[in-house]
Amino acid sequence: LQDLWRELNTYTLFASTSFVPVSSIPEDELQQFTKEEKGQIKQRLLIFEAQIVENFHPEQEQLRFINERLDYLIQAVDRLNRFDWKAQAFSTLTSIAVNLTLDTEGGKKLVHLFIHLFDFLTTRLLSGM
Repeated sequence: LQDLWRELNTYTLFASTSFVPVSSIPEDELQQFTKEEKGQIKQRLLIFEAQIVENFHPEQEQLRFINERLDYLIQAVDRLNRFDWKAQAFSTLTSIAVNLTLDTEGGKKLVHLFIHLFDFLTTRLLSGM
């Protein structure tokens, strides 16, 4: 059988560049959020949770799942840089959409609710997504 891991290692050993150049991540995306941004993010995540309830009417178990994911995202804003938090936010949105068993239109609505609340960070949060 073909050893794909060895081929990957061979490629990275002899290639002049990696798969994702480090320079592709803007320097400011590797910075932490400011104190003001952290406060706004935390406040808006709570609003986002209320909007999910209002728009999608999750069952009790779904709501517990959503609360856990958004609480994790709230805590993550204090320890993750902008780039990593953005990835975590995208993962959280995806897991919430799956948990709510949203169709394409419902998923779009969920993302638009998120984007609307985070318009002050939209270019940073969604660039590269």
